[in-house]
Amino acid sequence: MITTEGKTLQQVSDELAETLINQGERCVGVVGCVYGNGRGQHCAVGWLLPEDPELMQFKGPLHDLIVEQTGLGPNESFLKKNVKFLDYIQSLHDAKTKRYRKRIVGRVSEEFDLDMTAWQPWVDMGVKNGTD
Repeated sequence: MITTEGKTLQQVSDELAETLINQGERCVGVVGCVYGNGRGQHCAVGWLLPEDPELMQFKGPLHDLIVEQTGLGPNESFLKKNVKFLDYIQSLHDAKTKRYRKRIVGRVSEEFDLDMTAWQPWVDMGVKNGTD
């Protein structure tokens, strides 16, 4: 789990990028992207959550997870404060094309005034069987 305490949004963004790039692919389960797949992989937001099976297999949009669930661990305040940012980052994880990933990176950079250079390898990576 990536902890957010004492970190800026830029630092968390960079750490999420590095973690996903090292993971090498999106975190998917039987029916698509999941917060954690039980095999050591997580989606972008899943890396910010405690390793709780109920949270890892939560079905529904990010907003519902953050608003409706309790027990979000030490990052709960960060999660609740940064829902819009995390929604973009989650979309960046889920995106199947390089073109869409690039568009999301641009939006995040502009809207949150972040340097998204750390995400470029993730953009370039695309997805297995994805199209550009």
